[in-house]
Amino acid sequence: MIRFRDPGVAVLSTPAAARTESLAGAGRSAAEALTGGHHLAFGVGTGLLLAALAVAALVLRTPARGRPEARTKSLGAPEASPAA
Repeated sequence: MIRFRDPGVAVLSTPAAARTESLAGAGRSAAEALTGGHHLAFGVGTGLLLAALAVAALVLRTPARGRPEARTKSLGAPEASPAA
């Protein structure tokens, strides 16, 4: 029984295998077909990496520097109680 443990392998190897098969069917040599498949896999991986970096840059924000209360709240520091 095959278990699906690493989706990254499937995401990169599926288009690479399809591209390799397509190039081999078009009459390219085995070396050219394999190189083309790996080239596509690296392109897909690069695209996914750039998308992940863009999402991280948009979602992960640093607190405002001018507002100390924003910094302490984000760090989990207890709030000071007003003096009685």
